[in-house]
Amino acid sequence: MHPYKSIALGLLIAAIDLRLNGFDLIVDAIGWFIVLQALDQLTRQVHPAFLPARTAALVAGLVSLTDLVGLGLPAPISFLLGLADVAAVWFVATAVMAVASANGDERTDSLFNVLRWATVATTALALAGVFVGGWVLVLFGLAVRIWLIVELARAPEPALTQ
Repeated sequence: MHPYKSIALGLLIAAIDLRLNGFDLIVDAIGWFIVLQALDQLTRQVHPAFLPARTAALVAGLVSLTDLVGLGLPAPISFLLGLADVAAVWFVATAVMAVASANGDERTDSLFNVLRWATVATTALALAGVFVGGWVLVLFGLAVRIWLIVELARAPEPALTQ
């Protein structure tokens, strides 16, 4: 699978939260592992701009493992996971922009600039919405995440070097 599509799949897996008796049936860490593998390949074979995204995905994956060992996600850990998640998405979008810009693809460059800012804005609004009961804001943030995943899967894949 191409790296951008792998990242999209991994982000989708990490975003899905199906629970049965408190256990996450679709383990977020699996999604982050898929994202990490793709980002590792992109960092080595395409552009060093993917390195910060790889680091953020690693942190998100490690933090999400706490959900597996029955620790649940206390507020500070949940906040750290959310921060690592947003950082990973920001850095993925930034790296996609760098590759698109280097290839003269202005559409992809500008689209992912919008998506990274929309991710930060909707995450901030969603956090505020949770505290004031504004679940519409949470759903809006989810819609932006789905938009990013779809566009990442559709984005022109960069040429990989050996």
